[in-house]
Amino acid sequence: MEDHPTICVCGYDRFRLADAQPRPECGQIKIPKPRAGIPRGLFQGYPSPTAVISFICGLITFGISTILTIVIVVMMASIAISAIIPVIAFLVSLLLI
Repeated sequence: MEDHPTICVCGYDRFRLADAQPRPECGQIKIPKPRAGIPRGLFQGYPSPTAVISFICGLITFGISTILTIVIVVMMASIAISAIIPVIAFLVSLLLI
């Protein structure tokens, strides 16, 4: 069977019935389309407001974390460079003597 809803118009689960076989009690073959609901029907395929808000919050979080990561890396690099400069100066002074 195809991947589609299996609930008959009367509410019976037609899972084990063939597509062309009528339901034993009501004789119906028709399977109704699932209702979209009022909120989904209003947007007609567009994302819900909750999904949009979640996406925007995710972008804001990503931006803040990226900025903080850059700041931390720059700070660590500046600390490492400031610690290495005296060592390099000492080694150069040894070579010049």
